[in-house]
Amino acid sequence: MFQQATRHKLKLRMALCSPAGYGKSYTGLVFAKTLAEIFKTKIAAIDTEHGALSKYQGTVAKDFAVCELQHFAPSAYTAAIREAAAGGFGVLLIDSLSHAWAGVGGALAQVDAKQGTGGGNQFTAWKEVTPAHNEMIEAILAYPGHVICTMRTKMEYVLEEEERKGGRKVLVPKRVGMKPVQREGCDYEFDVVADLDECHTLIVGKTRCPAIDGQRVVKPGPEFLTPVIAWLGEGTDAPPPAPAFIPSTPPVPSVTAATSSSLILATDLQVSEITIACQTLALAGQPTAMLAKRGVDSLEKLTKQQADEILVNLRQKVAAKKIELDKQLAEDEKEKPANPTTVSTPTEPKSSAAGPASAPHSPATVGVENSPIPERPDQVGSILPDDEKRILAYCKKLMLGDADLARILAKRMQGNPPHPTQCVADLTYNHSQEIITNLRAALLKRFPEASPF
Repeated sequence: MFQQATRHKLKLRMALCSPAGYGKSYTGLVFAKTLAEIFKTKIAAIDTEHGALSKYQGTVAKDFAVCELQHFAPSAYTAAIREAAAGGFGVLLIDSLSHAWAGVGGALAQVDAKQGTGGGNQFTAWKEVTPAHNEMIEAILAYPGHVICTMRTKMEYVLEEEERKGGRKVLVPKRVGMKPVQREGCDYEFDVVADLDECHTLIVGKTRCPAIDGQRVVKPGPEFLTPVIAWLGEGTDAPPPAPAFIPSTPPVPSVTAATSSSLILATDLQVSEITIACQTLALAGQPTAMLAKRGVDSLEKLTKQQADEILVNLRQKVAAKKIELDKQLAEDEKEKPANPTTVSTPTEPKSSAAGPASAPHSPATVGVENSPIPERPDQVGSILPDDEKRILAYCKKLMLGDADLARILAKRMQGNPPHPTQCVADLTYNHSQEIITNLRAALLKRFPEASPF
C-alpha cells in the first residue's frame, strides 16, 4: 500500500481572487502568456464575462483561443475544459470560476430550480448538483496543462486606523474583498492562491511554492512566475496518468466495427444540450420517458447514438416552439392599432454646459425604443412567465443595463392615478408584447444574423 514518495514535475494550478475591476482577468492573461511562451504551447480561455478577455487581444496576448460561455452550469465548464485538453492547449485560463457557483444556470441556480419543481428539498437538490460540481473540479485538477482560474470575492468595508498630521489617529473606512464566490474550500484545491487589492497589488495568501510565500507585488508581471516555474520543474518527469478505476462488470460480448460506435457514451456537450433543451421546453426534470424507452435512468448513461436521436427530436420541438411564438407575436401585432414606433440603439443622457442631462421621459434617454403608451393597458401583472424571461434575455443579449431597462419600464404607465412600472413582473400583457417587439427589432438591427426567440 505504501511506496517511497517521489517528487514529479508539476503543472501550475493557480487561483486569482479579487472583487470586480481589480485586475484578475488582465493578470491571469499576463501569466497565461508567460507560461505559453516558456513552455512553447497554446492558450485556451473560458470567458464568462461577455467577451472581456477578447478586449485584451493584441495588447496583453496576441494569440489565444476563447470559448465564451452563455450558460454557466458546472457540466458546461467540464465540457469546455475537456474540449481544451483534447485540442492540445497547454495553458487554460478560466475567467471566472465564480459563475459556475453563482451565475446563470450555476450550482446555486440549479439547486433553487430543483427545490421549486416537484416539491423537492435542499438535501435532494444538492444530491444531484454536487456530483456535477465535483466533476468540474476534478476536470480542472486532471487537466494535462497549466490552469489559471479567477474568482470574484465579496466586498466589505472595514475601519482601519490611520495616522494624520500632529499624531492624531482616525478611523477610515476601507473596502476589502472577502472569501471567493465559490464552494467552501474550493481554493484549497490550488497550489497558488493570490488576492488582488484595489491598487493592483498581488498578495500571495496560500502556496505550496516556498519561494513566493507571503509575497506582495504591485502590478505583477512575468517575473513573478520565475520562481514558480523553477519550482514546477523540480523532480522527475511525471508518469502517465493511471487508468480510471472501473468496477468489475459481467463479461461484455465482443464488439465489431459495426457495433462499436453504438457503445460510446454521450459527450458532455450532448448532455448539456439535452438539459438546456428540456429547460427551454419547460419539461420537468430529465426526459424520463425518453430515458426509460432506452433502458437508462440518467442522461450520462446514454450512448452517443441515443443522445443524437433524442437531440434530433428536441431540436425539432424547440424550433417549432420558436415558430409558434413568432406566429403568436405576429397575430398580436395585427390586432393592435397602428402606432408608429422607432428603434434606436441604447444611448446615455448627454450633459451640456447649458443644463443637466435629459429628463427620464425624453426620447434620448429611453434606451431601446420610444413607442407610445397604449391607450387602454390591460391588467397589471398579466405578463406571461415566458415573456418575462424573453425580455430579460433580450436585454442581456443587447447588453442593456438595469438603468436602460428601468427607463423602458417607466414609460409604461399603469394604475389610477397612473404611475410608472417598477419591474418586469408588473407589466401588462400588451406592454410586454410591445417591449418584446421593439427589443427583437433592435436585436436584428444590431445582429442581422441573430435568431430571435
